[in-house]
Amino acid sequence: MALLVALLLNFLVPGCVLSDFSEYGETTHYTSFGPYNQYQCRCVDLKCGFQGDCWDGYSCQKGWFGPGCQYDDLVSKAAVVEIQPRQPHDIIADNNQDTCLHNTESVILTWGMFFPFTWLRIQGKDLDRQSKLSITFLTSRYTQVGCVNQRTSAPNNSSLDVYCDVEEPFIRMTLTGKSIKSLCSLYVSGGRNIAFRQNTTTVSWAPDGTTYTYRTMNGDQTTYSHSLRRALPSWQVSFETPASIDRYVFHNRPATEPSDEEAKRFVGFVLTSYSVNRTIVFTQENYKDQFSYSILSPRLREPVAAVRIRVAQLINAPHTNIRGVAIYGDSVCPTGKYGRDCELSCNCATKEEPCFVSTGGCTSGCAPGYHGEGCRLRCSPNHWGVDCQDVCGINCIANQCDDITGRCYYECMDNYKGPRCDRECEVGVWGPNCTAPCDDRCVNQSCNATTGQCDIGCIGLKPPSCKNGCDVGWWGLNCLRSCDHCSGGSCDKVTGQCDKGCAIGRMGQDCQQWCSTGFYGNNCTKTCPEYCFNSTCDPVSGRCYACREGYFGKKCDEECGARMWGPGCSFQCSEKCVNKSCDRVSGECDLGCETGFKLPTCFYPCDPGTWGDNCTRRCEGNCLDGECDTVTGLCNAGCSAGYQPPACTEVCDPGTYGYDCAAPCPSSCAGHFCDAVTGKCAQCDAGYRGQHCEEDCEPDRWGPNCAMVCSSHCHNGECDVKTGQCLRCRVGFTQPLCHEQCHDGSYGQDCTQNCSRFCAEVNITQRQTCHHVTGTCLVGCKDGHDGVMCYNSTEPETVAVMKSSGRSSVNNGLLAGLICVVLIAAVTIGLLVYLWWRHVRKTGSFTTEDSVTAVENRSSRYELMAAEH
Repeated sequence: MALLVALLLNFLVPGCVLSDFSEYGETTHYTSFGPYNQYQCRCVDLKCGFQGDCWDGYSCQKGWFGPGCQYDDLVSKAAVVEIQPRQPHDIIADNNQDTCLHNTESVILTWGMFFPFTWLRIQGKDLDRQSKLSITFLTSRYTQVGCVNQRTSAPNNSSLDVYCDVEEPFIRMTLTGKSIKSLCSLYVSGGRNIAFRQNTTTVSWAPDGTTYTYRTMNGDQTTYSHSLRRALPSWQVSFETPASIDRYVFHNRPATEPSDEEAKRFVGFVLTSYSVNRTIVFTQENYKDQFSYSILSPRLREPVAAVRIRVAQLINAPHTNIRGVAIYGDSVCPTGKYGRDCELSCNCATKEEPCFVSTGGCTSGCAPGYHGEGCRLRCSPNHWGVDCQDVCGINCIANQCDDITGRCYYECMDNYKGPRCDRECEVGVWGPNCTAPCDDRCVNQSCNATTGQCDIGCIGLKPPSCKNGCDVGWWGLNCLRSCDHCSGGSCDKVTGQCDKGCAIGRMGQDCQQWCSTGFYGNNCTKTCPEYCFNSTCDPVSGRCYACREGYFGKKCDEECGARMWGPGCSFQCSEKCVNKSCDRVSGECDLGCETGFKLPTCFYPCDPGTWGDNCTRRCEGNCLDGECDTVTGLCNAGCSAGYQPPACTEVCDPGTYGYDCAAPCPSSCAGHFCDAVTGKCAQCDAGYRGQHCEEDCEPDRWGPNCAMVCSSHCHNGECDVKTGQCLRCRVGFTQPLCHEQCHDGSYGQDCTQNCSRFCAEVNITQRQTCHHVTGTCLVGCKDGHDGVMCYNSTEPETVAVMKSSGRSSVNNGLLAGLICVVLIAAVTIGLLVYLWWRHVRKTGSFTTEDSVTAVENRSSRYELMAAEH
């Protein structure tokens, strides 16, 4: 409702004031901040807090810095940035404290227009108040000036604010010194928009629904402040806090049609700044018809409280028609206060000392003459001033000075003057005590303070005497500049202004500029040929430097011939284009590529893994490395394991395997068959085992893959690895497979021993009378004999004697022999048992088969010995 009432009042009552409507909710905290949303949010993604501080993880938008991101950063507007030694210049403008320059000697910034200077901020490594920093400016008079009254805030270890008093606008700035050695970011203040959301008034405001006066101050160029017809209408903004102003920026409303009255609106105005007492402190008239205006303010002694823009001539439609106003400067606060509205108190050591209005940094730290913690230490003999950070002038004799004032204790060295001996002779004077004037023909009346000779030279006169004018065709400093920019080569010897106008291809008031891009000829009135590359041509002849794609010739007015393309038709179509035909602009083949080359230009063969027309076919998956001939599709490097060349589509023939099927299957594979990829045998020939049948069977196995076990009746379990036939039978068994026990009255190894003839027969059908292993009689002895082998006679000795006294002696010998054999056998068995017991005790192993075998062997040996006797 309040907004509606205000709109009606401004419409019905001429001269009614239209106030700022931010308090009625026209904005939100996402785009502005402050108690009344009177400051514009400049954080990335509009992440502002109530005081304008960016949220954690967010920083100022590019082009803004300082408290609340309210200060316009001129570094982002610099046209040229030079760093020595050369390093990427975008490092100092990326708002990133982790990317820094290294061992920097100098930083030079150049702008395309002039700006006033107030302060700058350096962010780097290990900064302190003693960090050396030198700043020089190229001013509007094109003279080099230093940073007058340079002041720094009490920094942390990564930030330093520097203020200077530079009376004239500057266009170039040079920084040197320790402070920039590890420079991370540099910001140069262009002031803050102090007009944003301030109170505005306009005479006869036109309430057409789009001309809200307060929006003009938001920088919104889509809305404007537009007055009704009235004699000399005006528009005004008033500041709640008085301010110092650096520059005024605003825009006119563009015309929609040349005949439209809008085109004449706001052509000719007077800009006036008023002090708190309503006195005029600055005024400037402007009668230029242009869209944008940027007016620099001089250094004023009084702060500005209001700015008014008034229509200055009635010949045009008397309207104010303003949009996108921004007034850059800063608040002017009482001593001890700072901040956008001077609402904050300084925290300097003494309340009387002013602090920086922008940041609250103190203009001085400790009182002069003291330094250190608590400012309790006096300066050393060659230091003085605030925090003792100043060094006594190098031109003081003995380099000693008063620790409070810096005044030299003794006299100055030659060519210097002043209490601190820190001033050289002023420009224009030289000699003892700097009292002699320089010759007025010296540039800027500058001469050597000792000799009086011109430092730079003279303008329009020939050195070294600077008495004679420049020769015809030359002008400027020391007559070093040529008049070749002028028609006829004749120009003013001092200013260089052409006597007969500009030479062909030149333009501008002083003819120093070449024709703008796209133009050439006398007065630059001719347009470069249509097909010149980037519409650029020689400003004198109009000849194209280069042609656009598809054209050639001096003026690029001829199309490419057959089989040619590109800028200046300098390229031939690829030989691999079908019919060698291609697009004259892009070089793309019209009819596709020959086999083996790829689109669009057919200059390059198919990518690995492809082949054929336009490289649309894929190489066979069985090509080694997946690559093939780009024309035929045949595998270049051969086939993968298991496939035959050249096409690599068929598997290996039986008996071969591996890459290109070049390896024969192992000879021990059954049937000579193996896996086509790995060469592994499906089955081995008899007597072989392993994946490639490269191993012989173990002694106790035989057959294909050694899958069969030798007969348990084979000696030591060993048999022929191919046939399975025992190499030797166990005791008591016979060949060929040792499956049969000894028979027909035999026993022992290979059944070579005969059973005792005194063994009783079992029956008529079974002719085996003794055990096949031991030879012991199976069913006893024949009559008259006993013992395991039935060799003992049971007949009485007397009977034997009676029968034959001759046999008695034989039998007695035989008996004695048997007794010896039995004794030997007992000793042998005992020794074997002892040895076997030691073996079992050491190894802990014992098998029944070993025991049986051992017993059989011992029994066999015993039987043999018995038989021999």
